[in-house]
Formats: sequence, structure tokens, C-alpha cells
Amino acid sequence: MKIFVPDASIILKWVLEDEENNRDEAMVLLRGWVAQEHEFVVPSLWLCEVGNVLGLKRPKDAEKLLKILLEYEFTEMKITKDVTSIAFALMKEYRGVTFCDTIYHAVAIRNKGTMVTADKTYYTMAKDKGSILLL
Repeated sequence: MKIFVPDASIILKWVLEDEENNRDEAMVLLRGWVAQEHEFVVPSLWLCEVGNVLGLKRPKDAEKLLKILLEYEFTEMKITKDVTSIAFALMKEYRGVTFCDTIYHAVAIRNKGTMVTADKTYYTMAKDKGSILLL
């Protein structure tokens, strides 16, 4: 089964209905996962990254929106030494990117999956590595 690694930019589209571009495409990806057409694997830090954005952008709804996402019980990958090695190698190669950007990509590479992102800047830099899809 195909493995997708949605980054925070995609996960947020599932709960920030009116504020997000390409939400329809993101919902197709989520519905495919619900229908067991593919798997999701996310790095364990997704919760902190998504929670931070929700708390800043939607403080009144943040807890409710995060609970919705937690109910999906996505498969979380522990951030291990080999995954961090891949993430730091990507950071060295693509100056100016963050660990949060590269850790999703590293999880995709490690699991022979595909990172899905709405971050055009990161995608443009890293697309030559493969294992990445721009929504």
C-alpha cells in the first residue's frame, strides 16, 4: 500500500476550512486514507507543529480542532537517529530550511513513501530528491 507523509501544511487544511487554498485536494487525500486506499505516517512532532499553528491562528477553536485530528489516530513514527540523519542531511543540502520541514521528508524517504506538502518553497528546493509531492 502506498505511504503518504502529510506535513503540517496539509494536516491543517483538514480543519481550517475557510482559510486554506487547495483544501479540496487535501480532503481527497484524507478521504483516500479513511477508505484505506493508502497509509499515512507522520513524524511524532506533527502534534506540536499543528497545535502551535492552531493556537496562534484559531485560539478559540484550537483545542476542538486538534481533538478532531487526534481522533484519526494517524500512524506516528518516532523520530530516530536514522531519520534525524536524513533530516540534517537535507538541511545541509537545502540551506534555509528548518528541521520541521525536513523531518517529514526524512520520514517519507525512510518509509519509501511520499511527503505531501503545500509548501512551494520547500518543494521547489527538494523535489530533485524525490519522495515529495506538491499539493
